[in-house]
Amino acid sequence: MNNVNALKHKKSVAPRPGLIPFDPIQQSVKPYLKKTLPPPPKHQNVPKEAIWLAGQGAGSWFALKTSSKGIIAERYSPDGYLECAGMYYNDNHETGINLHNFSLSYPSDCQKITLQTEDKTVTYRRIPGMQFLYPLPDIINHYESIDLAVALNAENSKIV
Repeated sequence: MNNVNALKHKKSVAPRPGLIPFDPIQQSVKPYLKKTLPPPPKHQNVPKEAIWLAGQGAGSWFALKTSSKGIIAERYSPDGYLECAGMYYNDNHETGINLHNFSLSYPSDCQKITLQTEDKTVTYRRIPGMQFLYPLPDIINHYESIDLAVALNAENSKIV
């Protein structure tokens, strides 16, 4: 931070055994960081069917619905704020899956959703340009009218 030797009237204090030196930055307590957060009380803005996905020091509520194109998802903060909403597709074009047979897994965020059973993991990626910051009931009809092949080809043509 600074050089004590530059001071005209410096004083040295003898070390005191058994005392922890002062550190202005709080040290992390590793045992607490290794645990995931339990689900907080569900805020009134979070849909009742939303699933809590805990992380290390963070977590989010996910509301998932199937559609003819893949999965439609909303992600909410623990405080009930909509973080993102979008439509997600699978490279294998798996549609109409029964969400009750899967559990939400890692990684799942605004870019991809991972679903898992005992013997299968399926990852869905967000359709390019299909991320919205308002609730899904307003946009489901828009999603169903999207030509998935056109949306993916348009995004791929932008990659240089």
